[in-house]
Amino acid sequence: METSKEIVSRSPAQGITAVSPAKGITVGSQAPDFSLMDFQDKPFKLSGFEGKKSVLLVFLRGFACKQSQWHLDGLKEDYKKFQEMNAEVAAIGQHSKIEFRNMWKVLDLPFLGLPDEKEKVAKLYKQQVIFEKRGRLPALFLVDKHGSIAFAHYCSNMYDIPANDKLLQALGQRKG
Repeated sequence: METSKEIVSRSPAQGITAVSPAKGITVGSQAPDFSLMDFQDKPFKLSGFEGKKSVLLVFLRGFACKQSQWHLDGLKEDYKKFQEMNAEVAAIGQHSKIEFRNMWKVLDLPFLGLPDEKEKVAKLYKQQVIFEKRGRLPALFLVDKHGSIAFAHYCSNMYDIPANDKLLQALGQRKG
């Protein structure tokens, strides 16, 4: 049985705590930069938001997972709140552009969808894949407008996704 050690990271200035696997991305570190094409063939570059907006990176488990669909739907419900706090939401998954396009149409999602078919970005951010837990586990990162990780959470299961209120609170603590 695979066990993964976890570390708790804390940003003393912000009082934000997050659970992440050992050697994962931690609060206060510089966010790894990446570029992907969204499902509408528009380029996305994380560093392009520096000095402008914060970005919530949502690493998905998969579209067949009902919890993932509920999570996306919940983000849609609060998307205006994220926008009001000068933040963009970007969902990243291993699906194709066509699969993203179909899911965005079915759920009528207003935020960015970034296909990562080769899992390059998932590996860069150390998204966990644990076969005993039926594969990929979600992960969420709030990257502030200075390019630093303000919130990091590696889910231990599908029910361990932080509430949007917690993400919005972390975003509010990083304003300015």
